[in-house]
Amino acid sequence: MNLEVRPVMFEDLARQVLRHGYRRKPSEYVERIDRITNKDIKRIAERMLLKHPSVVGYGDVKRIPRYELVDKCVAKRQLGELKSKGFFGF
Repeated sequence: MNLEVRPVMFEDLARQVLRHGYRRKPSEYVERIDRITNKDIKRIAERMLLKHPSVVGYGDVKRIPRYELVDKCVAKRQLGELKSKGFFGF
């Protein structure tokens, strides 16, 4: 994350103080991460999958499927269809 560079450290400190009123210790983040449950992950994943996906291409984009196909596969939870057609270098 490049947090060892002073300007980035200062920006991180300022962001935390503005957001929380103080700078959080790394141990606070560890504790919060440790409290995450499988139920939390499933809930967030379901919420994300209810929205239309974003697709970005870089480099040779000839094998990227049409957006409509990606959207349909995400909506139906059938991402294997994209893999079976050889998209994305699979």
